[in-house]
Amino acid sequence: MINGGHLPKIAITLSLLGGIALGAAVTGALHAQVKPTVYSVDEAFGDVDLSNISEYMRDYVPIAQASIKAHGGKVLAETSKVTTFSGSSPKRAAIVLWPNIDQFVGWYNSPEYTHAREIGSKYTKFQLFVVEAQPQ
Repeated sequence: MINGGHLPKIAITLSLLGGIALGAAVTGALHAQVKPTVYSVDEAFGDVDLSNISEYMRDYVPIAQASIKAHGGKVLAETSKVTTFSGSSPKRAAIVLWPNIDQFVGWYNSPEYTHAREIGSKYTKFQLFVVEAQPQ
């Protein structure tokens, strides 16, 4: 035994401490890379004429939904049944789940959704906002 057997104990202790430090560094780096989940809320206001709702549903909705799916979004809710407790009530509302803000921005600026917005604007005025939040 070298030095009364202390050298192997020191080597093991240093290895353990090094492993803990490396694990903490990797965990910190991974945590720093996690971006908040994003929920986009799209409200259709204004001139949605119920006599044109079939054209809106036919012309705008399929293109918008396909672009959402293609860019990693997931429609959680979409409806014309909106109950307002305060403020103005939209004619239609949709809530979409996005993995992060970058994917939402990529979708919003995509040629597919730009085209869909042009079509949809013939039928209504949109209000679109996002809520960033860590998953619960």
